[in-house]
Amino acid sequence: MMNANYKLVFTVTVKHTFFQGDICNCLLFSPSTDTESLFKRFGFKIHSRNDGFDLYTTNDSIEDYINYIQSSTGKSGFDFQIQTTNPDFVLFTDLPVNWLGQILYSNSDPLNQLKDETVILNQTLSEDSSTNIGALNIQFADLIKGNKPSQEINYQINFEARPTQWQYYVVNKSKVLLDNPSITGKSKIAFAGPSNVTLPTNEEALLFTSETLIPLSEIAVNNFDLANNPAAIQNDKLKTKANPKIVFKGLPNANPSHFGIFSENGIDCMSSPMYIYL
Repeated sequence: MMNANYKLVFTVTVKHTFFQGDICNCLLFSPSTDTESLFKRFGFKIHSRNDGFDLYTTNDSIEDYINYIQSSTGKSGFDFQIQTTNPDFVLFTDLPVNWLGQILYSNSDPLNQLKDETVILNQTLSEDSSTNIGALNIQFADLIKGNKPSQEINYQINFEARPTQWQYYVVNKSKVLLDNPSITGKSKIAFAGPSNVTLPTNEEALLFTSETLIPLSEIAVNNFDLANNPAAIQNDKLKTKANPKIVFKGLPNANPSHFGIFSENGIDCMSSPMYIYL
């Protein structure tokens, strides 16, 4: 938080459904060389937050000050490089499979949306390779247009968690009785299978696959168990339904650093293989 001599120019907040509370704490915004020079020359200060940053100035009239900067320097806006501190960011973020490039944002993008006094910045994917995750451009003209007395200018960047097909490979080394196994849980997510497969290690396994894609999550949201469901027992008078037995309680959740790729309706999707040894 800046002292009373500073006035807020704008805020940038990042939200990501992969994280608890949607708080994205793994992105860093660094001004470009030209923008850093403008900050030093005209007294702007960045206050970095866990989920974004705020930009401040000591000038009372933001509109007049921005107009002066533009006329005296010929610059049209501020530029920021976006970097990540999490090497798995492109894996747990819903981006095209095998895509490499930059994610671009600008306050002048006509596809931006205004929601609850916040400008939701539209995402544009660029094929330009870079060591940065992306870039943010704040045009002076749109900054002035959005500036209103007693009202903050808030920009927001939204990311969605990548959905993957969860695949449980059950290797029954202990010969546990599995005459009718299934994946169970409190959610309505269903699993197909099992099917008999041979792993690259030549081990035999039972494969269960989620029938829908499940978004990845930093914390466990979907909890599943491996159960055995014996067939009903027939005696002379009636047929008794046997109770299911939990064979493995608390199956692992998908890890974004372990994934595979499969095609569905001609579209490449990501899978999350997990191996269960009994």
